[in-house]
Amino acid sequence: MQNESAATAAHASAAFERLMDEARKGDNEALLQLLEWFEPEIHALARFIKMPREDSIQEIKAQFIAFIREGE
Repeated sequence: MQNESAATAAHASAAFERLMDEARKGDNEALLQLLEWFEPEIHALARFIKMPREDSIQEIKAQFIAFIREGE
């Protein structure tokens, strides 16, 4: 059971790293997949920003894209 969890986590980590690498190289499909991956967290964080919710979500996404594209 524990080995299965470790294998699943390793697979998810490898998939995430692949998507990050591809997105940094300009692959827009990989970038969209990353945005989908973090969608729940983005919506949760948007609740704490003092602006309209949709504006908060767009700002978080814009910052996320800039972070990925700049390769930091």
